Amino acid sequence: IRFKKRKSLHDRDNEKSNLEELRVLIKEQTETIIESIKDQQIRATEIQQKQHTKQMDIFRQFLMKF
Repeated sequence: IRFKKRKSLHDRDNEKSNLEELRVLIKEQTETIIESIKDQQIRATEIQQKQHTKQMDIFRQFLMKF
């Protein structure tokens, strides 16, 4: 018969510390990813706005010919 060995207080403290470090790392990475996505969204919106403005200019020029 095998008995489960009880984790020592030191082992539990190490485990808690490791989990806390992992939680902090995940939070930092998540924040970095969110910032990157926000930056990409801003750039994409700016590009779309420029394209829209160019298309409207072309359309205005087309309408002025008639």
